[in-house]
Amino acid sequence: MTSTIPRASPISANKSIEAIVGEIAERGGRVLDLGAGRGHMTCRLAQKLAEKGMVPADHLVACDLFETNYQCREVPFQQMDANAPLPFADQSFDAVYAIEVFEHLGRPYEAMAEIHRILKPGGQLVFSVPNVLHLQSRLSFLFTGFHTLYVPPTANPQKAGNISGHVMPLSFAYLAYGLRRAGYDSIEVRADRYKRGSMGWMILFWPFIRLASWIYGQKIRNYDAEVHDENKQVLNRTNSLDMLLARSAIIQARRAST
Repeated sequence: MTSTIPRASPISANKSIEAIVGEIAERGGRVLDLGAGRGHMTCRLAQKLAEKGMVPADHLVACDLFETNYQCREVPFQQMDANAPLPFADQSFDAVYAIEVFEHLGRPYEAMAEIHRILKPGGQLVFSVPNVLHLQSRLSFLFTGFHTLYVPPTANPQKAGNISGHVMPLSFAYLAYGLRRAGYDSIEVRADRYKRGSMGWMILFWPFIRLASWIYGQKIRNYDAEVHDENKQVLNRTNSLDMLLARSAIIQARRAST
């Protein structure tokens, strides 16, 4: 199944997300691929379930803008627009994953809230986005005004899936804000793989980054202690090794169990 459908996203991000949601599906959970594209990841998961004697269509659903692109016939497809209300009932899924989708959305915070609605209590949202915080991206923005993988955006809907369709360069701080606002808890971020081009800059800038991070943390504490405490994880992670070096940020959040 998987070999006939090319992937459109980094293999390192795919493998990380597959490990998380695959385990949920193998336990009998219901999983939604939001922004499935041609269905590469959907078929990877379907193959794993089939090898265990499970029926993929009982546990997996795929959705995206255009059904004509979708090729994984073992898993049902639902047409949808992630910038609009999702066509699923409340508390329908144990997990929702989205690989390189949120950077294409004009309304990512509303999409997070919609996903929260369709997750069961304790359900997981797992997604990847290009990491705008790695050192190459920070330097690119400093000198060009554009982050890595964020070229001047296009309003042409025919190119919405291209890099020029990356319209929302949100860092972990703002993604975590949207998730908290929607009601998620247990928000975690990790790297997919380290970019070699950022490692050299890391040696040069690391002492200055650590000092600047500490000074900025104190500044936020003095500005508003409650805001500082709310964002303690964000402040710690923003200049962590993972965020300074990772190509993609992989974020996992949970809908509260009650």
